[in-house]
Amino acid sequence: MKRLYKIGMVLSLVAGLLTACNTNHEVSVNEKNGGEEMFNENRLSGNVPEQLAEIPDDYLQPASQPGTLDRLTYQTWESFSYAQHTNPLTKEAWIYLPYGYNAERPYNVFYLSHGGWSDETTIMGTDENPTILKHFIDHAIEEGRMRPMILVMLTYNNTSDRDSWDYGLALDLTDQFHQELINDLIPAVESRYHTYATDTTPEGLKASRDHRGFGGFSIGSVNTWCTFRYALDY
Repeated sequence: MKRLYKIGMVLSLVAGLLTACNTNHEVSVNEKNGGEEMFNENRLSGNVPEQLAEIPDDYLQPASQPGTLDRLTYQTWESFSYAQHTNPLTKEAWIYLPYGYNAERPYNVFYLSHGGWSDETTIMGTDENPTILKHFIDHAIEEGRMRPMILVMLTYNNTSDRDSWDYGLALDLTDQFHQELINDLIPAVESRYHTYATDTTPEGLKASRDHRGFGGFSIGSVNTWCTFRYALDY
């Protein structure tokens, strides 16, 4: 049952990511050999297909063109006294960079929140121990089913890596997370990696909002709703 639960979570996340940050236009991406390949417009229409396709068995294995997972450390504050800035914290997020990441070109970026009883390593793992979701994403990008993009595996855990084990506390933390997201995490990510933000001022982030997404699973979907409520401009 636990394995089925994890597979179901992965399938839900993949379905969301494959339709995120997409438009109705074809776009080109640089391949390893420097050439260009046009994505299939039907695959990247931004619409959920009428019938779901079975994920190939080889998606469970590492891809031949794998992306990388990079650990990002950033500074923030305790959530419930955030406005006072009295209790500084150091936190981590894991960043997925697509195969052939090129710091000279901009990428869409998707911020991905875990659910309860989890942390920033739950969804895609680490560089030394990736999950099957990373393999899924690698294969989808390699086969042109998904645009190369930056994924940010974040956590709303605050003063303890087990905050999300407390259901009530987890809900309260998701209601506060937008402050950390806007002021600390997004600037840390988008000043280090090449996104469509020309700078990380509030004005720069708002101007690039069409190239930034946020999603999550379970309590991560509550985090998504709170982000929608408080940070829609970003």
